[in-house]
Amino acid sequence: EEKKKEEKKIKISQPQKLVEKTPVKPIEKGEHTLVLDGIKERSSLIAVKIEDLENIRKKCGETISKIFRTIIENKGVVYETPKYLIGIFSPQITKTFRNEMSAIITARKIEKILEEHNQKFKIKINYGISLNSGELISKKEDGVLKFTAIGNTLNLTRKISELAKNELLLSHNLYAKVMGEVKANKEVREGVEVYMISSVSNREKYAKFIQEFLEKQKTEK
Repeated sequence: EEKKKEEKKIKISQPQKLVEKTPVKPIEKGEHTLVLDGIKERSSLIAVKIEDLENIRKKCGETISKIFRTIIENKGVVYETPKYLIGIFSPQITKTFRNEMSAIITARKIEKILEEHNQKFKIKINYGISLNSGELISKKEDGVLKFTAIGNTLNLTRKISELAKNELLLSHNLYAKVMGEVKANKEVREGVEVYMISSVSNREKYAKFIQEFLEKQKTEK
């Protein structure tokens, strides 16, 4: 009887096994729709306008996939249309309200992907990349970031990508947020104020991001 009591004590003292939590899948896609019950936040947007996108996707799928991965790896979500690939850097996803520099770094990485593609391959990609900052009403639902753009936030982002000819252009809204870190030359194209980056003052941090990206590109080849 004493032996049974001893065994019972031993069983009670044994720790229970921890149940592992199922990892939460990160949100990777955006959907432009009417959101009435979301959060109003200032977000940073990248638009990549690719000429004949549908055909380029079929013939240069790996390059398009690299653009997707670059946006997602830098905590953006991708909203895709027949003409544009749009990266959205929302505070709900990035967990920070300062997304402008992350968007710039991501856009420069995308520019390098496209430049490298055009240097290496016979099929050239004609593109325009824009960066803008504006307010969205958004919410996370069913593994997607659903959003409504306020004012001309989305239209201006797309318009500037149309004005960019194999280059990267910033809107006044975004440039005003990063003037202390980025120097750019102002131009007016079709009545729209745009900025071309000439230098990034936080060079050490910026160079580290670009170097890590280039090293990753090498390992993927």
